[in-house]
Amino acid sequence: MRHPGITAALVIGAVAILTTPAAGQRASDSAVVKVLVHVRPMLSVDAATASVDTDTESDGRFAATVGFHVGSNRSRVTMSAAATHLYKGSDPASPTVPPVPLATDAGVEIATDGAAPAGGGTHVAHFVGPSVIGGFPAVQSERITFESSDADRFDRNVRLRLLWQRAAANHPPGDYGGRISLTAMLLP
Repeated sequence: MRHPGITAALVIGAVAILTTPAAGQRASDSAVVKVLVHVRPMLSVDAATASVDTDTESDGRFAATVGFHVGSNRSRVTMSAAATHLYKGSDPASPTVPPVPLATDAGVEIATDGAAPAGGGTHVAHFVGPSVIGGFPAVQSERITFESSDADRFDRNVRLRLLWQRAAANHPPGDYGGRISLTAMLLP
């Protein structure tokens, strides 16, 4: 004789036994995955305004100091500068008026607070070759590597100081303009 209620109860009980965790088993589980991100070196250079020192040097030359901001997630940044002569009306193509010449023999002073040339080198970069800045013929300086006093970043205001020869007596009056650039790079 069959007992349908007992058979159904046994089947339900067997299913419950198979799906119920045994003693010591977990009702949930998890796993851990390791995540790695490669942070790339970053670098930015921003220009500030230039101020021309109207006082002349003892040899009759005059100076311009130009400000930049350099930021990087590395503590060492290599910098160089380029500069042009000063042209009447900021026109380097003017055939009639000679430019006020850049004093290339003086080089360019690259200065920053909180960072110094690596290895105790000089902060004066000598001009080493031709370049172009925005269509203006220019001269390029050598590179100097600076190291920040912060171990993990370079976030500094940088000042370039350059000299130009005194304008000749035969230069016509007017505004003379040129270009200055700062290049920063991260070397391996």
